[in-house]
Amino acid sequence: MNSIELFKKYSWLLDLVLLVVLAYVLASFTSAYLRSRLFALPSAGRTTTAAAQKVLTSQIKQEQGYYMSIVERDIFNSSAQGIDEITGTTSGPVTRTNLNAKLLGTVAGSMEYAYSVIQFDNKINIYRVKDHLGSTAVILSIERKKVILLHNGSREELSMAGAGGPGAGPAAGPMAGNIEEVSQGNYVIPEGQFKSATQNMGQLLTQARVVPNLDAGRINGYRIFAITPGSLYANIGLQNGDVIHSVNGIQVTTPESALQLFQQLQNERRFTVNIDRNGQGMTLNYTVQ
Repeated sequence: MNSIELFKKYSWLLDLVLLVVLAYVLASFTSAYLRSRLFALPSAGRTTTAAAQKVLTSQIKQEQGYYMSIVERDIFNSSAQGIDEITGTTSGPVTRTNLNAKLLGTVAGSMEYAYSVIQFDNKINIYRVKDHLGSTAVILSIERKKVILLHNGSREELSMAGAGGPGAGPAAGPMAGNIEEVSQGNYVIPEGQFKSATQNMGQLLTQARVVPNLDAGRINGYRIFAITPGSLYANIGLQNGDVIHSVNGIQVTTPESALQLFQQLQNERRFTVNIDRNGQGMTLNYTVQ
C-alpha cells in the first residue's frame, strides 16, 4: 500500500484530531475572554453588594421600628406582669387616695369583664384592672362602688359617693318621677329632668346595677337589676332583669360603646332602647320635650 492510499484510508482520523484541537482552542479562548470580563468588573460587584446591603439595612431598621411600636403599645401586656409582681409584694392598710379623680360607677365581677367609670383630668373614661390612672397609679381591683389602686407604692381606695368608704360623700337620692307613659312602650321625658340626669352620671350609676349578658362567651348586651324605686330607670319603664341590647340601633357590646352612647344621648330628643324581657324582645321609645 503506497502513501497516498494510506492517507486516504486514515483521513477521517486526521479530521477528528483537527476537530478536537479546534474545540480546545475555542474553549480556551472563550474561557480567557470571560475571565477577563469578570475580573474587569470588581468595582461594579462591590457597588451592587453595597446597594444590596443598604437595602437590607433599611429593611432591618423598618422591622425594628415596627417591633418597637409593638413594645411601646405593650400589646403583650408586659407591664401587667410587672404589676402582678408588685402587688404580690405590696402589703399594708388601704388608705384614701389623694388623686384628683372621681369614681362614677363600677361593674364588679371577673377581671375580664369588670370595669369602672372614672372622671380623671376632667375626662370620663372606662378603666379596667391593670389600667394606669395617670402616671403614678395602677388599678389593682374593681369592687362594688370602689376601686383599689396602687399609688406610689401604697394601696389606696377610690370610692363612689355614698359608698361608705374613704372619700365617700352623700348618697344620691331617687329622681322625682315626672315622666309620662303616653302609650305602651312610649314615654315622654321633661327636658329639664333629662338634662339633669344625663349631666349627673355618678347619680345614675348608683341607681341600678348592670352586668354583662354573656351568650356563648361573648357580651350580648347588659342586664340591669337592683333598680332603685323612683329612679330614672324605673320611671322610663325598665325592670329588674331586662337586658339592654341596643340604643338607637347601635349595639351595646362593650362598656366603651355604652359610655359613648350615653354621651351622645345628651343631645338627642328622640331615642329608642331595644331590650329583652323574659325572653321577649321589646322596643321602648322616648321623646324629650
